[in-house]
Amino acid sequence: MKLFFIYLFSLLLVFDAFPAETPDGGEIKKLTKLEILELMKENSPNDKPWIDFSSRYTKATLLSMVIPGAGQTYLGSEIKGIGFTLAFFGVGLAALSNQSNYVGREDRLKVLIETYNKAGDFTTANRAWQDIVFERSNRDRDLDRRNLYSYITIGIWVLNMVDVIFFSEDKGVDDFSSNSLPPLQVGFTSDGQFNGLAFKFNLP
Repeated sequence: MKLFFIYLFSLLLVFDAFPAETPDGGEIKKLTKLEILELMKENSPNDKPWIDFSSRYTKATLLSMVIPGAGQTYLGSEIKGIGFTLAFFGVGLAALSNQSNYVGREDRLKVLIETYNKAGDFTTANRAWQDIVFERSNRDRDLDRRNLYSYITIGIWVLNMVDVIFFSEDKGVDDFSSNSLPPLQVGFTSDGQFNGLAFKFNLP
């Protein structure tokens, strides 16, 4: 920005020192410094920031970027937000579970291969080989399921971002100005000798 203004002021000095002329020798009307500054002000770039972090939509986008569905919930679409959150973490946990199974079966295969190589008789070697075939088949299935769930997890995150940016409406007013009760309330209750949790559903 500083270089931009230095360049413009240098142009002012050049225009003052060398007035332009028309092809027939007539001098072009020279703008005054005040007029040039007015033009600079009119054509200067807008100082408004590209991203307004005070906007609820910006906050919702950042929330959904970290936790899918959180931005939708923040804007007032609780059911849709909870759906995105549960789907993302549910499928993500399935991918992690299959990854854990894949690693465990890979270690199991290493042990079985070592047992097969050290087998001193046909019966032991045959049993080890059957176990190797069985574990390898299970390992490959775990790998396929892990890849599938991983792709679905990424897809849910992308769909969540598209939804919060383009298809989510702000149903709230302010962060703390709403006096409406939440749809679900949980608290402790006691009745004589019995103690427990109480769930209260607030219908719209």
